[in-house]
Amino acid sequence: MVGSAVPARGVSAPDPSLPSSRSATATGLLSIGQVLARFQSEFPDLTPSKLRFLEEQELIFPVRAASGYRKYSVADVERLSTVLTLQRDYYLPLRVIRAQLAEADSVPVPVPTPVPVSVSASLPAGPATLTAATVPEPSHRLNRADLLSAAGASAELLDAAIAVSIIVAAEFYDHEALVTLRALVGLEASGLEPRHLSIVKHSVEREADVIVGAIRSAPHSRSSSQDQDAARERALELVTHLSALHSAVLRAQVRKLLR
Repeated sequence: MVGSAVPARGVSAPDPSLPSSRSATATGLLSIGQVLARFQSEFPDLTPSKLRFLEEQELIFPVRAASGYRKYSVADVERLSTVLTLQRDYYLPLRVIRAQLAEADSVPVPVPTPVPVSVSASLPAGPATLTAATVPEPSHRLNRADLLSAAGASAELLDAAIAVSIIVAAEFYDHEALVTLRALVGLEASGLEPRHLSIVKHSVEREADVIVGAIRSAPHSRSSSQDQDAARERALELVTHLSALHSAVLRAQVRKLLR
């Protein structure tokens, strides 16, 4: 990848029909309700509880109005969009997202000339701009043709992966499907086809059961969406640790067999 700056992604095109477009203050600060309305179409699961959870995780920093209510700036909205996109499309733990944002925040950016802001205007790039080195690509869902092109794979390879359930057939494919197909391209070059790798699918299913079992056995309220957000975050952390363990053990075993 190149090192040129890539604007934080995932912000929907402004919709003047939203109530928030008419009621934003001259300072550009938005209420929780206005933020939720803005993201409703792209992130329908976003809730006030989720916003508070992300604030507790030091990923967004709303200000408090004199009334005590949280208010969100244009920069907060842009940052929130980046966080939600990285969570949804790349399954990154919040710890990793926080580190990437902190790195991006440390890069000096030009201070734009102040202009009146409303949510009906396009959102400008702010301090939460990430570089291509820190944000995976692509930022959007891929159809079948785009997936094959991005992965450099043949249609036969994708069909074979789908046949053994390594990749699930879909109208649009996410980043994980792209990573998986790229890995299969590399393995195919060494003579390993998807039919040889069905064991990977079975192993992953067992490992996922272990992670979900550990999360469900931890004390938390299933009725609280904030607790559910925290549980998903713990699950992603466990995925990171288990992946590192799996990779280390596999390398050690291969070295042992090649002695």
